[in-house]
Amino acid sequence: MKTFFKNLFARGANERNTQLTFRKNAPTAAQVNARQICFFAAFFLPVSKMLEAPARLSKFAAGDLLAPAILHFLLQGAVIWAIAFLLSKLDKPLLSAIAERFGEWAARLFCFLYATYFLFCALLPLLDMEKFVYAAFYDTAPTNFTFAPFFLLCGYFCLKGLKALGRAADLSVFLFLVPFLAIILMSVGQTDFSAVLPVFGEPIRNVGNAFLKSAPHFSDAALFLPLFCGYRYKKGDAKKITLSYLGGALAVLLFLAVFFGLYTSLAPREHYAFIKIAQFFPALNVLGRIDLLFVYLLTVLLFFNACLPFLYSTELFTAGMDTNKRVLPSLILNVALFFFVLYCNRFYNAFYAFYERAFPVFWVFSILLPLCLFLLLLRKKRQNDGGRYALNGKNRKKTNKKKEMKHAYPKCRPLLSRRRRTTAFFVYFQRLRAFGHAKNGYRHGGWDRQGRRRIYRNVANCATYAVRSKRRRKIGADGQPRQNGCGGV
Repeated sequence: MKTFFKNLFARGANERNTQLTFRKNAPTAAQVNARQICFFAAFFLPVSKMLEAPARLSKFAAGDLLAPAILHFLLQGAVIWAIAFLLSKLDKPLLSAIAERFGEWAARLFCFLYATYFLFCALLPLLDMEKFVYAAFYDTAPTNFTFAPFFLLCGYFCLKGLKALGRAADLSVFLFLVPFLAIILMSVGQTDFSAVLPVFGEPIRNVGNAFLKSAPHFSDAALFLPLFCGYRYKKGDAKKITLSYLGGALAVLLFLAVFFGLYTSLAPREHYAFIKIAQFFPALNVLGRIDLLFVYLLTVLLFFNACLPFLYSTELFTAGMDTNKRVLPSLILNVALFFFVLYCNRFYNAFYAFYERAFPVFWVFSILLPLCLFLLLLRKKRQNDGGRYALNGKNRKKTNKKKEMKHAYPKCRPLLSRRRRTTAFFVYFQRLRAFGHAKNGYRHGGWDRQGRRRIYRNVANCATYAVRSKRRRKIGADGQPRQNGCGGV
């Protein structure tokens, strides 16, 4: 037993390369890749919105429950794209970029703030999960310790870190896609889709109220930030991740339409939606409740969703403390959560009412803070890069032209003056217009952005050639200064 605990506490030291880090000189391991993040967005997250969110949307928006869901998905998808686009400009993980631009104190503050936020937003889904397990899998009243094995799974999940989440995202393709399609096919025959038409048919006040009250179920952008903290961007990943998230959103919208088409006015009272929509399938009278097989598969994925905020909280806390030991924080967290569920499940309605009023907290951490990071880091990046293009026409990367020319030709003066550069630009403009070179930028009597860039590059190349020619006239081929115009070899 002593050896077991010794190996358990030493396990974190063997996984040093898998933890989040914000040290500038420390190697940041690629804990998840783009494929896993896409699977996470398309197949992992949607199942969390199929448990309690349909009943809450139906309560406030009635038949127009699709409208607030669409607004949530568009807003969260835009924030996710903005952060992914920011990573494409930074060329480094998010946490390392924050530490490099604002200092390590900012990276630590970021970790502790979001660790606290994930603890806050995980309490309500945990109570939902407990009630769902008792209602779906037990015919008689279970004991108080029936839900205790969940915390063993959660503790192991937190101990393994973000790599375990990446593997769970790979498994979610099968765990979500197969049961979801099966349940929808069993339910679509009895669905009345006219109950959800027209979209935005309810009063705006009802739609707005449903949009505000359902914020705890649709704060998805914050769930991507810990993944981006240990992830290096590759070309085209922003588009892939955003489209994957929108694909998962379409699956949720289809589920909401089928759910309300089955229950209509009874929908607000039908909790735990995905275990109930397939029970009207006619073949169940002959085959039995085969739909429960697919419900069990979705439940496995739902367990991982319930563990997700605790994994993030543990990971960010250890990163903020700059340690690699996850065992003690995970142990303390899961023991505290066990006693929370044991003694606080009787106050479920009070917790739900509190979370519905606390929607600004979810908006601050899932929308406001990510957008602030986007604006601050992107603005800082542009200031560091300078606003001019490189001299080489094939390389469009922004660089500081004066520093580059000073490094290349330290004894030469800078490029042409502003007046001569402007004159050269208009001379080149007249030449293009005279010859009618449409491909070089003169299109339909105007100039597009690409054409102007091409002109500036040509002017810069001409200026570079003039500087080099002037230097050749003053310095001979042997590198010695010419004397009276005839020195050198």
